[in-house]
Amino acid sequence: MAGLFSSFTKKTTSYQPVVKEEETQYRDSDSITSPTEGFISHEQKSFQEGPKSRRWLWPVVHLFILTTYTIIYAVLVKQGIIAAKSYKHTVWSPAYEAVVKEPMEYQGQLRIVSPYQGPPSPEVDKAWKELLQYSNIRVSGEDLRKVNKTSIPMPGEEDSYWVELSVVHELHCIKRLRQYWFSDYYFPNITEEDRRLNWLHNDHCLEILRQSVMCHADVSMITMTWEPTSVFPAADFQNVHECTNWDILYEWQKERSVDLMQPGLLVHPYLGVPFPEGHYDGVGAADPEHAIGTDGELPEELVEMGLREGHKRFVTSRNQGGKVNQARGLETCVIISARAREGSNKNNQFAYRDGSF
Repeated sequence: MAGLFSSFTKKTTSYQPVVKEEETQYRDSDSITSPTEGFISHEQKSFQEGPKSRRWLWPVVHLFILTTYTIIYAVLVKQGIIAAKSYKHTVWSPAYEAVVKEPMEYQGQLRIVSPYQGPPSPEVDKAWKELLQYSNIRVSGEDLRKVNKTSIPMPGEEDSYWVELSVVHELHCIKRLRQYWFSDYYFPNITEEDRRLNWLHNDHCLEILRQSVMCHADVSMITMTWEPTSVFPAADFQNVHECTNWDILYEWQKERSVDLMQPGLLVHPYLGVPFPEGHYDGVGAADPEHAIGTDGELPEELVEMGLREGHKRFVTSRNQGGKVNQARGLETCVIISARAREGSNKNNQFAYRDGSF
């Protein structure tokens, strides 16, 4: 017992000078040790003092990193570099890089104030023209190969092709239906043939819009309410939808747009220049021989409009040739009528001035 006490006394004595040196060197108010803690070494004291003196540092660093990442992400989303990638797309489009989803409340009242509606006027026509002015864009051959398609090459450009986004075609259809509603203003003095083709064009547009609405299937909820002045329930269309940020997509199209109305830019392989004067004044109509289908059936109401012979020629050509001659461009669902292209309908001023097809 005496030996053990003697050993402990020697060990204490041997550390005493170190403690005194540290007390002299680290004599400050923040020290976690007291002068009586003579057996704590310098290294131990430094370890204990460090976390307390710097414990505020790590939260600040983490906050700085989080804020930086948030700012960078917001900038990338704003520029359209980061798109809505949580959903795995089944059909490729280069425009997905500009698709940014966000909640948006519709204008749902009966009388909606919009620059795109109302009676015909220069202001309404200008609004629609600006909305569709970047309809025609260029994409790469690689983009087309991903969907197993091809398109008209851009003249003078390597591996660059003319396309338009489906949303633009659907907007064009809405514009066309609106113009059809005011036919006396937009299509005055047109021939019976062009009137018939114009009807086909708009019937095509209605069906395109039906397919698009069912394809995208907006599942946001429309609520119902009771109005104090009516016994009938009313639907509240003023609700929030998940929408694509149109401004970002519009700018994406603008950066890739091409003015196809430039005289001489487009040249058909053997029919020549389609827009020699830099604009188009026709009704823009579905070709009567290729607008009905290939099943051989023709609705009676269309028979009454004089489509029987054209449809018979189309079905015959399909049976004989096996497929539509793609060199003539007849695979497209909407083409320009030859009569309008030849300039017999100069009074139609607005049908295709926006550059959409």
